[in-house]
Amino acid sequence: MGIWDCSDRVAKARARRLEAKLLDGRLRLAMTADGAESRVEEFPKHLGSIKIGRDASWADYTIEPTETRVSGRHLELRRQASGQWEVVRQGDRFVAVNGKGVVDRAVLRPGDVLVLGSMNGPRIRFDIVAEPVAGTTGMLLTRTQEIVDTTEDVLCRHMRKVAAALAVVAVAVIGIGGNGLYQDWQIAQRVAEFRGDVARLEELAAGFPNEHLDRLQAAAHLVVLRSAEGSEPVGTAWPHSPTELVTNAHVAHAIEARPSGTEVIVLGAATGGLARSEHSVLSWTAHPGYQAFTRFTSRGLYSRDLDGSLSRATHASAYDVAILTVATPVDPGRVLEIAPPDALQSLGAGEEIAFAGYLLRGMDGCREAAIDPSPTLHFGRVNQLRNFFNYPAAEARDQAQLVVNDIASTGGASGGPIIDRSGRVVALVSGGEVVELPGAEARDGSACGTPRLVPSGVQINYAQRADLVLQLRDGSFDAAAATAYWESQAARYSDPQRVHEQEFLTALASAAARKFDVAMAADHTAPSGHDHRFYAVRLEAGRSYGAFVYGREGGAVTLMLRVDGEMVQIASGRPAELRFGFETDTEAELVVMTTSEGAYQVKLFQSD
Repeated sequence: MGIWDCSDRVAKARARRLEAKLLDGRLRLAMTADGAESRVEEFPKHLGSIKIGRDASWADYTIEPTETRVSGRHLELRRQASGQWEVVRQGDRFVAVNGKGVVDRAVLRPGDVLVLGSMNGPRIRFDIVAEPVAGTTGMLLTRTQEIVDTTEDVLCRHMRKVAAALAVVAVAVIGIGGNGLYQDWQIAQRVAEFRGDVARLEELAAGFPNEHLDRLQAAAHLVVLRSAEGSEPVGTAWPHSPTELVTNAHVAHAIEARPSGTEVIVLGAATGGLARSEHSVLSWTAHPGYQAFTRFTSRGLYSRDLDGSLSRATHASAYDVAILTVATPVDPGRVLEIAPPDALQSLGAGEEIAFAGYLLRGMDGCREAAIDPSPTLHFGRVNQLRNFFNYPAAEARDQAQLVVNDIASTGGASGGPIIDRSGRVVALVSGGEVVELPGAEARDGSACGTPRLVPSGVQINYAQRADLVLQLRDGSFDAAAATAYWESQAARYSDPQRVHEQEFLTALASAAARKFDVAMAADHTAPSGHDHRFYAVRLEAGRSYGAFVYGREGGAVTLMLRVDGEMVQIASGRPAELRFGFETDTEAELVVMTTSEGAYQVKLFQSD
């Protein structure tokens, strides 16, 4: 298909307009089998969504509890701005429409049949019942409603116009050569793509009332480090109460690392009739899960590649939430409300969202923002919700707190609020996929300067679900339950201790050209922050040895070899490793020292 050949899409668009005579009536669902209907239910026409599953506390249309092919929260039907209904899967649950599996979502039309769980699973017929007109007994004829064009439709319309313009350009450049025509074609193509993007964003923005967007912009404060020499913006914050502003934990850590004599302030922009404001930050508190999860994953989580080699997993930041307490209250008109827990739990793919904050890294005006801030608005959609191990968490919605989205983001946006159409905060920006530039300047904690990391073209970015703010504010984070869940997810990876141990054994065998066996192994749990433990070992002349200790709780350990009370070798780390051998039989001690509470295992390997 050529760049301007939109005939197929035009035909589909016309067909869609003919088919989409939407009935302004009640939604009707019915179980169907062998041509017979059962479990018929109708729903009021004003509803925006219908949930289907076995969980009676969640679903609007409940499937029998014994129908185990269907999950508790299986799918949702959502009414779109155009009036059409879409089916949206919950996680990886199987859904088909008229025998065709749904990958993510699909448009529904009256008479369509949904199949759940598997191709031979329960079948539900979707219909819309028109409201009868007074004095009639038949169905009211449907009226054609305004159709919301897709980005591709807009692009095709623009490309057809560009094609006509290029025909004129081609005549003009025939005597000059083809290079000018190609350049004009490239320019026209970029213009059309840009117009398509603008149309998409305009469509998204139209779904948010102006009062919500005004308040969102007013709430976006710039976090700034200021000294006698100058100032440095480090992120975005927003007030959930007059004296407390929310941001990322990594922004709070940048504050902690500031030079002495530097004050921390937050600046509110002059917007929506509010004057520019400045507030000194008195203190900050990070979510307890932020450091705990970092320690937990520092053990290393590995996956095996096709050739058997190991790759260490990487993750977006987790529990990346902090609260800043300010000396003077912000204007109540700048305070944002956090969405209630049920709305956060139901947040899902396709939800339209808006963000306000400061996109500064590598951008013109970064320094000026610290003097007179002006937040920008951006719009997008939720792509997926995952847990902090990057796995879908459909069966553990309380753990699905990493909000994957396509909102534009870069340095300075960290901590910025994301709202849904109700105007309430559902998440805060925390990071995104980036590309590292060689030789570029790296400035830790700075939102300005030449960037070392720039946003990736895939436009996959991350945010922290807003219930993390509630956990921090209320002190309701359950560390024990969270750790148990982390352990369950870590089990999906290769055991990090075995990975390190195997690498150590391979290196030992390669260096000595001999095989090694376990001569001693011991497990111990350090009861306090500082613990010493001694292991007596007899070392035989002519053998090679390796000592290995691994701290399972994430803390580093120190391993020492002593002979006659004198230290011979020492190593620290996670794991800690020693290699040694003696020409005569030797009585020695292995000493394990820890500075943090937790379990570890020590092993002594000897050659054959």
